Order: sequence, then C-alpha cells, then structure tokens
Amino acid sequence: MIKEIIYQNPQALSKLSTFLNSQNDQISRIELTTQDDAVEFFIHDPRNGSNRLIPSVYHESNSAGVGLMYRIIDIEKFIEQLSEHSFNHETVKLAINIIDSFVEKNSRRVVINFHEGKAAVIQEDKADVEITIDISDLSSLLMGAIRFQKLYQYGRVEVSKVEKVSEIDRLFSNMPKPLCTTAF
Repeated sequence: MIKEIIYQNPQALSKLSTFLNSQNDQISRIELTTQDDAVEFFIHDPRNGSNRLIPSVYHESNSAGVGLMYRIIDIEKFIEQLSEHSFNHETVKLAINIIDSFVEKNSRRVVINFHEGKAAVIQEDKADVEITIDISDLSSLLMGAIRFQKLYQYGRVEVSKVEKVSEIDRLFSNMPKPLCTTAF
C-alpha cells in the first residue's frame, strides 16, 4: 500500500516503478493513494483487481473522493497575491457577481482587469463580460480544481455574454490543481 507517491522528475518515477515491478513475484497488487487524476495513463494495467465491470464493458480502476475544500475569503487580496501569475496573456475586464450565503458581506460585485494576462482588481463599473458565481465555485475555479467551461456546462455560473465562455475558460485554464499530502 502506497499512501502517496512523490517524485521530482520522470526518471525518478521510472526508477520507483521499476523497483515496484521487480517485486511482482512477492506482490499481487499495489494500492496507490494519489491525487493524480491521470494515473491510469502511467500504469500498464489500471484495473483494480475487483473484476467489476461498469456498463458497458468498462473495468473498474479506482475509487475517488472529494476532500479539501478551499474558500477564498478576500477576493481582492487573493487577486493581489496573483499579480505575477499569467492568465494566458488574455486581455478582458471581467465583472464577478459573488454569491456567498455563508458570509453575506462577501456577496458583492468585483471587477478584475486582465491586461495581457496580468490581473488587478479595479474600481470601475464597466466590464466586457459579467459572471455570477457562488464563492465555493469561484474558489474551486481560482484554485484550479475545475475549469470554467465545466462550471458553465453544469449550470454553476451565469455569463452575460455566452460567446465569451471560451475566453474566460482560457483565463483560468493554467491554474495548477491544489495538492495536499498532509492528513488532518
């Protein structure tokens, strides 16, 4: 049983997997806990040994769970912390209507100016496009846990100009997913 596999480069991962494979005369199955949502592309045979089939003829490969829940409590400071991050060189003024049923004062409209990929909160009413989103979904989007396109597809965000969905998706598409190996 491997609680989490951590490696710095492809060579290190290859050496770890070579060692594990060399134990195949002593080990019939490896249970791997990972946050890597593409691990099935690394493993030669990703079936989990249960021999359960999921209709129609899909082999069960893993069980999944949702764990860490991030919550942005100050959107202005969060965006300020990302001042050096590149939002894919996009230029757009995005108004965000934040819905927060837990902390009512956080329910407000914020305008972010993305200029050549750099973001800054501005004190302006005009925007190229406006979205309405719950703080939980906005937090997940800004943490890289979900793409904007999926939130739109699932009806979790309203967009004033549907033709801007792809542009907004590109803004946030390079946000790295959160990773935490600390149990609590």
